[in-house]
Amino acid sequence: MTSIMVDTHVHLDSPGYRDDWRQVLDRAELAGVAQVVAPATRIESSKRLLEMAGEDRRVLPAVGIHPHDAASFDPERSPGELEALASKAVAIGETGLELHYDFAPLGAQLVNLRVQLSIARNLRLPVILHCREAEELLHRELQAAGELPGGGVVHCFTGSWDWARTFLDLGFHLGVTGMVTFKKTAQVHELARRCPLDRLLVETDGPYLAPIPHRGARNESGYIPLVVEQIARLREMTPEEVAAATTAAARGLFGERIAGG
Repeated sequence: MTSIMVDTHVHLDSPGYRDDWRQVLDRAELAGVAQVVAPATRIESSKRLLEMAGEDRRVLPAVGIHPHDAASFDPERSPGELEALASKAVAIGETGLELHYDFAPLGAQLVNLRVQLSIARNLRLPVILHCREAEELLHRELQAAGELPGGGVVHCFTGSWDWARTFLDLGFHLGVTGMVTFKKTAQVHELARRCPLDRLLVETDGPYLAPIPHRGARNESGYIPLVVEQIARLREMTPEEVAAATTAAARGLFGERIAGG
């Protein structure tokens, strides 16, 4: 594949990559994945990703507090810390809502989300959103938040096509992971077929959700071509066309720090 690709969501500061994150990026580059967008999960994670980006230009960091870690959000300190860190970031996130697992109280998640949406709006940065079994509530929060000049992405989207259209109508991009290679993920297949290409992003969500034939192993950004190839099959396009389109979509959302395709 000759087109440049971008992994728009990989948790590069995860313990799963601690010993070899540079080698992970090297393998990705050999596979045609030139850059990765790396969302944060906590304040400490945000700081570490900014350090990694300073060491390696292939890393495009986001800063934020994940809904799983919403209890770590300090109303007195966290907003100012995130806003200060965001000056060197390409996005705010990962934020959003988690209603499947009970890692953090919903009230804490909502405060966390609302503050990060406000920061994204004020700084005109895109926002990276997590949404698990929370489409209705997330949609309500986004409507209440009003216009977000930097846009955003609902990453690893697994909801129905009706909900996909709802978020698209709000101006959001949608992310597709290696789940598109699984047999029993019909809603992800439908999204991959029907989502406008200028709003479709490819991602690993590594180190999780490795695509077939690596399912169950650690995921890596170098597996993005497998996601692109499966989308191409579903859309009856060439992988090069999908790679070029999704990289252009990433550049449209995250800006000029994304390499041209």
